[in-house]
Amino acid sequence: MILDSIYNGTFRPGEIEAMDREEYRQAMREVGLFQSQLTESIDKEDCLLLEELIKNMQYAQDAACASSFQYGFSAGILLTQEAQTLVRSKDVPEDS
Repeated sequence: MILDSIYNGTFRPGEIEAMDREEYRQAMREVGLFQSQLTESIDKEDCLLLEELIKNMQYAQDAACASSFQYGFSAGILLTQEAQTLVRSKDVPEDS
């Protein structure tokens, strides 16, 4: 249940949905291939810089995913509130 996952801190939609998509898996294979090719053609110091770059890019992507999720979740709540307000306003008799 989603509420249980949220409560227990195991609800991580950014980790699950993207990893199941073939586009994501293909992109990650290509990143790994490019990283291997670069690692073979550069010296050890540059290799460490490459690893640091990749780590920071992953951190930035995680932050962007979290921000997008928060925005989408908030928009969903606002949409639900607006819909409930409209439904409630139709239930009130007009002569009140």
